[in-house]
Amino acid sequence: MLYYLIETGRPVPHPKTIAKPEDLIRASGEMADRVRAFDWANTPVGPMENWPISLRTAVATMLECQIPMYIAWGEEFIQFYNDACRPMLGTTKHPQALGTGAQASWPEIWETIGPIWHEVLKGKTIGLDDFKLTIERHGYPEDVYFNISYSPLRDDSANVAGMLATYTRNDRSRAHGAAKVNNIQATGNWDRSRAHGAAPDGSARTAAVNFHADAGCHCDSSRQRNAV
Repeated sequence: MLYYLIETGRPVPHPKTIAKPEDLIRASGEMADRVRAFDWANTPVGPMENWPISLRTAVATMLECQIPMYIAWGEEFIQFYNDACRPMLGTTKHPQALGTGAQASWPEIWETIGPIWHEVLKGKTIGLDDFKLTIERHGYPEDVYFNISYSPLRDDSANVAGMLATYTRNDRSRAHGAAKVNNIQATGNWDRSRAHGAAPDGSARTAAVNFHADAGCHCDSSRQRNAV
């Protein structure tokens, strides 16, 4: 049985036919168990039964995916992540990152990733190749290189309400993607095109930064084996 949204005229299932949150999150594994057991009512996203269908579906899909996926929802960038993503958080950020704001979990790189994520909340999709981040996930700084895609997540009204990150770790290249990102941040040039350039210090180091018009993830079987 269908009813129609007055604003859009689109047919949607009758509310009684929508699955309960605990039924929708059917994935197995550590993070699926943690998401089901977490006290979401004490976070800005609220209890699971009040989540928009779009968020429930995105989280359910993320938890069943076997490549690293990470969701940051709302202006506070409340965090969700799957089993494949969990090692990226190491021993100092997991499990306390779940359900908390990203800035509190990633203070050492927020100056770099924060502006990028805010661009995604404006509706932009951003992809980065050989993206260097110096993260502290085991109690010490560690340089890690990623091929990563940041995509907007939309709520049930089609407004951008969060961000989806899919990534693979790239240890084969040492192109300084982070330097290029700093250069782009300084110029404010967030064009969705491939750009090549020298590092701000004028050295011969180069970085390739992709701003894709689609939500494609830079993945292949060999890169999946290099996931964090």
